[in-house]
Amino acid sequence: MIKRLTYLLSSLVVSTLLTSCSIDRLEAINFPESAKTGETISVTMVNAYTYLSISQKVMDGFAAQRDNVHLMIRVPDGYEVTSVKSVVIRDLDINSIFGKFNDPGTLAPLVLQYMSQLTAMSRDANLDSQFKGLTFEAHSAKDRNNSVQVSTDQGSWTGYSAPFGVSLKAGDMLDTVVVIDSLLSLAEQMGVDASSINLDSIIQEQGIPIQLDSIAFTTVPALIQVTLKTKNTIGKDTIYFYSTTASEFPTSTDIQDESTIDLGSMLFAELNVSDGSSIKSPSVKTESSTFRLSKNAGNCKIFYKLNNTEFSPSVSIYSPLGILVRTIQLTSDGYGNWDYTDKNGGRVSAGRYFAAVNKSHGSNVLPIDVIR
Repeated sequence: MIKRLTYLLSSLVVSTLLTSCSIDRLEAINFPESAKTGETISVTMVNAYTYLSISQKVMDGFAAQRDNVHLMIRVPDGYEVTSVKSVVIRDLDINSIFGKFNDPGTLAPLVLQYMSQLTAMSRDANLDSQFKGLTFEAHSAKDRNNSVQVSTDQGSWTGYSAPFGVSLKAGDMLDTVVVIDSLLSLAEQMGVDASSINLDSIIQEQGIPIQLDSIAFTTVPALIQVTLKTKNTIGKDTIYFYSTTASEFPTSTDIQDESTIDLGSMLFAELNVSDGSSIKSPSVKTESSTFRLSKNAGNCKIFYKLNNTEFSPSVSIYSPLGILVRTIQLTSDGYGNWDYTDKNGGRVSAGRYFAAVNKSHGSNVLPIDVIR
């Protein structure tokens, strides 16, 4: 999420040249690529609302008020949306984690601690009629560089809302400052041509009385979880999600002219629905310096390198909902095995799970993708 946000901020600097702006970016944290017919799966996303200013504080005339977070969902015929939940992460210290989210295992602890706080979003039928006649560029849940044009006049969209409660007043200090030279260098590395841009001269020409040396921003994530029941027939389907914290949906003119940066964000994800027989997957290894997983279709082998002060720690397996599924006791050599069953012996559903080492000082967490 943060890696993509870094790219997004770089693009904003060199393309908009605004003193202050805000943007919503919807990203998928967990989305199973396959499921059985009639199976219940969960999708975990985050709407990362970011307020950006070429200053360390909110400038006069650029205050921001966001009362609600909205989510629009389009599922194929035969699917059922069984629940939609969210939680606003208000105590996120963006400065301490910026740039550290390249590894899904690093993201897992942050996600898990908020899963228990999820509450139901309200079905908002008023959004259904507003969300018409628009064409968005939807980005893939798996690949940021893969995008498609999606018309809201196609398919049936349903809307949900929940309180967001973000208020930024003129003069408020933003929580993270990034040096512009560093950000422009990052933009260059990511393929954005910033070599001919002289931001100081542009700002002077516009008569903006600020020292242009840094960019400040505040990010408020809304963690969103959608539970779906798949259709009863096999096939490959595409599911769409759109989320914004803006008070109104953009018009077609807004989108075409890019006259506002606060358009919200749409993503799509593909799901292969099978007849319930097991789908074989190649062995996949995930590891950190002391914690390793080796996964295949039948089980997940676990190894944790023990220190002299540690004796036979256990590993907790958490579901995408943040619920404890199983506890695996490691041997004295640090080995364990998970056969994709819960504590009652039942097979778990497809999706992303998290393995967390329980020890006296902190924990290591790695993701496990279960494919059925």
